[in-house]
Amino acid sequence: MFMNLLESLYFFWYKHFVKKPKILSFEDTIKLINEKQLSIARYGDGEMKLILKTGFVGFQKADDSLSGELRSSFETNKSNLLVCYHDIPFSFPKRSEEYKFYKQYLFKTYRPCLKLIDKKYFYGNTNFTRFYHPSLFEKTDFNKLDKYVCLLKTLWNEKNLLIVEGSETKLGLGNNLFDNCASMRRIICPKTNAYEKIDDIFKCIVENHHKDDLVLVALGPTASVLCTRISVNTDIQAIDIGHIDIVYLWFINKCKTICKFSGKYVNEAKKDAPTIVLSYNEDLYRRQIIATI
Repeated sequence: MFMNLLESLYFFWYKHFVKKPKILSFEDTIKLINEKQLSIARYGDGEMKLILKTGFVGFQKADDSLSGELRSSFETNKSNLLVCYHDIPFSFPKRSEEYKFYKQYLFKTYRPCLKLIDKKYFYGNTNFTRFYHPSLFEKTDFNKLDKYVCLLKTLWNEKNLLIVEGSETKLGLGNNLFDNCASMRRIICPKTNAYEKIDDIFKCIVENHHKDDLVLVALGPTASVLCTRISVNTDIQAIDIGHIDIVYLWFINKCKTICKFSGKYVNEAKKDAPTIVLSYNEDLYRRQIIATI
C-alpha cells in the first residue's frame, strides 16, 4: 500500500514538475535517420534493467560486461549515431493496466535512469519500431498506422539489406514489410545470449558488408551495443530494428492479443498464446543466409 502511494506521488510529481528528456516523435525519428543516414541504438526497459543490474530479459542473461557497454553506448555522443530512448505517456486513464504499468515502471526503472540522461541531447524515439500493440487494438487508428508504415519503409526503400538476426527471428518472412528493398542477405546469430558472440558478429558484418548496404540488427540488447560499435569504428549504417517484424505481423493481422507466429521466436508470447500460421519460401530464406555464428 505504501509503495503504491509512493509510486502515485512520484508519477504526479514527475508529470507536472520534472524537466523531461528531449525525445523525438516516431515520424521525426525516421525523418532524421533518412536525412543524415544515421545508425541507431535503441534503449527500452530491458536495456535499462541490464544497465542498472535490476533485472534481465528472457533472451539475454545479465552480464557485467554487457551492462558496462550498454551504459557507455547510451552515453556515446557521435554524429553518425542516434541514441533512442522513450518517454513516459500520461494519456492513459487512471486504474487502467497501462497506467499501473507506467506508474510502477517510472518509479522502479525510469527514475534511476534519469541520471544518465543528457538534457541537451535530442533522443530518437525507441518505440518507432514498436508502433502497435494488441492491447491497444480498440484505440488504434489503422488508417493512420498504414501511413506511418509507409514512412517507416522509406528507411530501406530500394536499399540492399544485410540482416543480422537470431536463428528464429526470420525478419520479413510471411509478410511484405521489406518488399521494397533491393536485395536481402542474412547473418544468423544465436537466438539467446547473443552478446557472448558479439566480437564474432561484428567481425562477420565488417567482412561481409558491401558498399552502401544497410545493416538491420535484431538481437535484443546486443543490437544496441553492436550498432554503437559499428558507428564508432566503421562508416557502415546499422539500425537496431528490434521486434519490428512481430509488431508488423500483429498490426496487419489486427491482433487483439499477443499471438505467436509459426516458425518465429516471439519472446513476449505466453506458452498458451494463439498461433497464426505463416506461409513463406523456406528455400529463399536459406539462400539469403551468408553466414551462421
